[in-house]
Amino acid sequence: MGSTPGSQPTVLKSYELQKELGRGAMGAVWLGRDRRDASRVAVKLLHPHLGGDPEFRGRFEREAHVAALLRSPYTVHLIDFGVTEGTCYLVMEFIEGHNVGDELKHGPIEPARALRIATEIARALEEAGARGVAHRDIKPDNVLLDTDDRVKVTDFGIARQTSSAGMTTAGMFVGTPAYAAPEQADGEFDHRVDIYSTGATLFAMLTGHPPYRGNSVMDILQQHRYASLPTAELEGLPDAVVNVIRRCMEKDPRDRYQTATDLVGALERASLAYAQLQQHGATPQYSTGARRPPVTTSAGTVPIPPPTQQAPRRPTGPTTPPPQQGGAMSQATRVQGPPPGRSIPAGAGLASALRTELSLKTAPGRSGDARYSLSLANTGNGLLRVRLVPTDQSGVLQVSLPGRAAIPPGTTVLLDVAVQPRMRRSKGPDRRLSFGVTVVDETSGDTVAATAAEYLDSVGGGGGGSGGGSRHILIGLVAAVVVIGGAAAAYLVLGGSGDDTPGGSTATPTVDGRPGMPAGQVGFNLTVDSNSCTFGLQPGAMHGLAFIFTPVGGGDTLREGDSVDVAGVRDDGAKVPLGKATFHLSDFEFGYPVEAGSATGTGKIVASFTDKGAIKSAKLLERYTVGGTPCEIVASQ
Repeated sequence: MGSTPGSQPTVLKSYELQKELGRGAMGAVWLGRDRRDASRVAVKLLHPHLGGDPEFRGRFEREAHVAALLRSPYTVHLIDFGVTEGTCYLVMEFIEGHNVGDELKHGPIEPARALRIATEIARALEEAGARGVAHRDIKPDNVLLDTDDRVKVTDFGIARQTSSAGMTTAGMFVGTPAYAAPEQADGEFDHRVDIYSTGATLFAMLTGHPPYRGNSVMDILQQHRYASLPTAELEGLPDAVVNVIRRCMEKDPRDRYQTATDLVGALERASLAYAQLQQHGATPQYSTGARRPPVTTSAGTVPIPPPTQQAPRRPTGPTTPPPQQGGAMSQATRVQGPPPGRSIPAGAGLASALRTELSLKTAPGRSGDARYSLSLANTGNGLLRVRLVPTDQSGVLQVSLPGRAAIPPGTTVLLDVAVQPRMRRSKGPDRRLSFGVTVVDETSGDTVAATAAEYLDSVGGGGGGSGGGSRHILIGLVAAVVVIGGAAAAYLVLGGSGDDTPGGSTATPTVDGRPGMPAGQVGFNLTVDSNSCTFGLQPGAMHGLAFIFTPVGGGDTLREGDSVDVAGVRDDGAKVPLGKATFHLSDFEFGYPVEAGSATGTGKIVASFTDKGAIKSAKLLERYTVGGTPCEIVASQ
C-alpha cells in the first residue's frame, strides 16, 4: 500500500487514490482509479482508530459482506473491500451526479418527481429487506441521483456510529436525528426504521425541510417520539400522498407499512392520485423553477436536471409530460399518458390490455453491465398490478429489475432493467445470450405476458465482458457458512478466473464409453422455493452459489463415475474444501455442513449438466435444527 509522508495511502491494492471528495465522522471518501481497467471508483477509507479495533474490524467485514450482496439498479454497488495495514476500506461504483440533500438547498422538489424518487428508494429497500438488511440512515444526503435522474441509495450496511470501543451498543443512537425513527433513540431497529425514514425524506422533498426541527438533537428526537406530524405543510396534496407519509411515520413500527413492497404499492397509488389531481388543475404550487443552479457534490459540479413535470397553473385539460433531457428512455421510471385524441379500447382481460417491450438502453461496458428499458403499456380501462420475474435460460446472467409494477389505464410505464454476467470470463468467443421478463398477474397468479432481449457477452476491451477478466465484482448471496475443522468460513460467489461455462462451447468427448464435461468452477443461480426456518431468504429470492469440481486423479475432464473433489469459493477467491463425491452427468449429488447463527445442519445439491458444462437443472436442500426443532430451505434452478 503506497502512502504519502502524512500517512495517507495513495494506492490500495489496484486502486489509485486521486482526490478527496468528502470527509465525515467515519472517514473520508476519495475518487479513485482502478489500474486494471482505468475505470473510476469511489474509495471510502475509515478512520485508522476504527481499523485498529479487532472487534470493529470483524463487524466491518461482516457488514461489508452483506452490502456486497445488494445488486439492485437503485443502490450504489460495492465492488471491493478489505483491511490493509490497519486501514478499512470500501470500493464502490462511482456515481456521476448529485444527492437529494444538495438539491433541497434550492427548495422543494416537484411532487410527481418526489414521489418517483421515493418509489425508487423503496425499491432499493425491497431487495435489502429480502436480504435481511436494514440501512438505518435513509436521508436525502444518502440518496444519489445520477445523470439520468435515477436513484442510487448509498451507504448500505456499514456501521455509522461507534462507541469508544468502536462498536455500536444497545441504547446508543444510530442514524441521522432529522430522519430517524423514534425507536432508534433507544438503539433498537429493524427494517421498519427505513420505512419511517423514507417517509421523512419524502416529506422533506415536498416541503424543502425535514418534518421536525429543533435546537438540539434531543429536541428533535423527542419530536419524533411525541409530536404530531405537521401535515398542514402538505396542504393541497391529495390524501393518498399525505397518508403515505403519515403511515410511514407512525410512532409505533407495527402501525407502519411492514415491508418495502407494501410501500412501493402505496407510492404508486399516490403517484396516480397526484397525476389525476394535476389533470384537473388542483395541484399545489412550488417555487422550484424550471432549472436550478449547479451543485458541487462528491462527483464534481453538475447541473441539476429540471423537474420531470411542472405543476400547471392554469391547465386546459389532460397533459402529457414533456420529454426528458438525454433521450426518450433516460429516466429510470417514467409514466407517460396517452397522446391527445387517442381512444383507449376496453380490455378483454389483463393479457389483452398489456403490451410489453424490452429494449437496449445502454450497451455493455467494460464491467459487463448493461441497461435495458422494459415498457409496460396498459391499453385497457383498469389499473393493472403485475409481478415481474426475470428469466435467463443460460444461467450465467444476473438480471435485476423492480419486482412489481402498477400500470394505470392508458399509460406506459418504463422500468430500468440491469444485466451483468454472474462471473468473469477469461477466454472463449463472444456469446449472444437471451434473457427475458415474465409478467404475472398479482391477483390471479397467472402469467399474462413475456418479453425477451439479447445480451452480448464479450471477453476483452468492450462489449459485455468484464474488462478482459481483470475486474473483480462481488455478486451473489452468502451461500452458507461452511464448517471445516470447527472453524466457520462464510463464502460469496466471486468472479473467478475461469469461464462461467467451463470449457466454453466445445463438447467434451465420450471417453471409454463414459460421457463427461469440463472440470472447473460452476456457478448456480437458484430461486428459493420454500423456507420453514425463521431465518434465511424468503421464497422468490435469488440464492447464488459457486463450486469447483476437480477430478481426484487429475485432468480437466469430469467423467461419469469419477471421484471428484468439491470446493466452495470464498470471498477472497480461495477454495473451501467440502469433501469428495462421485460425479454423474445427471443427478450429481454432493453435500456439506452448514451453519447459520446457532443453527447447524447439512446442505445438499442435486444437479444435472450438459456435456458442455451448462446446468440443466439443480435443486438445493438445506436442513437445520434450531432448539431441537428441524426446518429446511429448498431452492431450485
